[in-house]
Amino acid sequence: MKSRKNSLNTSAQNPKAQSAGAKNPKRAESKNIDSSVTKKAESKKAKILESKKADSKNIESGILDSSLAQISRQALHTPQTLIIKIGSSILTQDFANNKAESSAQAEFNNKAESNNKTKSSSQPAQNPNSQQTPQSAQAPQSQQIPHAREVQSQYLASLASQIAKLKEQIPNIIIVSSGAIAAGFKLLGFPTRPKDIADKQACAAVGQARLMWQYDEAFGAHGIQVAQILLTKDDLANRKRFYYARTTLERLLALGVIPIINENDSLLVDELKYIETFGDNDNLAALVAGMMDADLLLILSDVNGLYTADPSKDASARAIHEVSDIDSVLSLAKSSSSGVGTGGMNSKLNAAKKALKMGCDVAIIGGSDTSNIKRFFAKEVIGTYFKSQEGGIKKRNLWLEYATIPKGALTLDEGATIAVKSRKSLLAKGVIKCEGEFHAGEVVALLDSSGAQLGVGKARYSGAEVRKIIGKDSKEFAAILGRTLGDEVVHSNDISMSEKVARDSAKTESGKTESAKKASK
Repeated sequence: MKSRKNSLNTSAQNPKAQSAGAKNPKRAESKNIDSSVTKKAESKKAKILESKKADSKNIESGILDSSLAQISRQALHTPQTLIIKIGSSILTQDFANNKAESSAQAEFNNKAESNNKTKSSSQPAQNPNSQQTPQSAQAPQSQQIPHAREVQSQYLASLASQIAKLKEQIPNIIIVSSGAIAAGFKLLGFPTRPKDIADKQACAAVGQARLMWQYDEAFGAHGIQVAQILLTKDDLANRKRFYYARTTLERLLALGVIPIINENDSLLVDELKYIETFGDNDNLAALVAGMMDADLLLILSDVNGLYTADPSKDASARAIHEVSDIDSVLSLAKSSSSGVGTGGMNSKLNAAKKALKMGCDVAIIGGSDTSNIKRFFAKEVIGTYFKSQEGGIKKRNLWLEYATIPKGALTLDEGATIAVKSRKSLLAKGVIKCEGEFHAGEVVALLDSSGAQLGVGKARYSGAEVRKIIGKDSKEFAAILGRTLGDEVVHSNDISMSEKVARDSAKTESGKTESAKKASK
């Protein structure tokens, strides 16, 4: 009221202002509009600041204090099964500008020079009249460390040395490695990573062979055998092949081999209705971690973990060493801009969330300096560590939720939607629409009447059969189909609900429990 009174008094004391307003109504109207716009802008700004404060509060609630992070790190146990994810941006870093590797670079150059002298001395003298090629005065291309976003052999040698030492303590180590396309595009004459899918596939086919040769050389120096495993999501979408992959990996580990897994980029098909790729190797690493019951997923990143803001742009950015609630920090993720890979911090956090859900701890550390691996396992507070909750989702749900590709879709009525949300089986009576051609035992998406996905489930009947029994009672199945495979179209044990639906259902159940407790009192 006081401010309003002051404005009235000012107006009363200034008759000229009143007169000007009366003489120029457009000017007065303009002032009112400007005032209205300013108020709206200020209101919007206030809402944004309030939102940022709320986000900041949420982020802070999910971050452990540094002293607590130190205590937590000291309590870490050595894992029995470790998944190490290595990205393209790490494998292709420029060692010419990496001071930490300068001695290794010099050693490599000396060896190359020595090899050249040995070769030249063993070769017969050339005819002085013969024409020399421009290449003759240079070291062979294979002996030069490239500096243009290609896979770096010297880095792999340093990495293999660290992992070899680690293997003395950790019996089971699996590497999920990107880099096939990065290793191949220069070999095929492309100046940069190509964008055309056919070119990418060609680069991956050539690059994968070079990449595995480099891994074999690096680990062979330490007497360690490596194995190549190439996967597509379709390989794991089939339940039998999912377990075959697991069995193969278990046997390789038992034989002391380090499996090196990559997505089969040369065979990817991502233009279909249902995406048939893992998206990136961060997600593949998370899936492998769950499939193999790994204790820890270690992601080697081109940044030293997670920060409260982009440290290259914000001087006040703080390193986050430990996170207790991953949902609170998802807003901090940024996409990749390296030009050689497909995943960024956003991808890493989403992959971390999946791994945590499967009962596997996650750490994101700077991979450019390979000594960080030793430092992390020496329990130094570096990078960002995520501690998983006890337990984890069942293998069947892991396969359904993360590995499968829905081959069709079933739309449910309201009653069936409520039943599925309550973790009950889906009956034919509750199905109102069936899309796609799928076989019995294949996975389908479960949709509510609005088209929103509730989750996925393994169908007991084929698409053709489901269309014949929509809305029917299970007693009629034998007469209609000539056989029966059970009363349910999808059994409750074969349903994996989406995260949002599962969370909402949990809240509903919790509310019912609280209401029941109050009623009993």
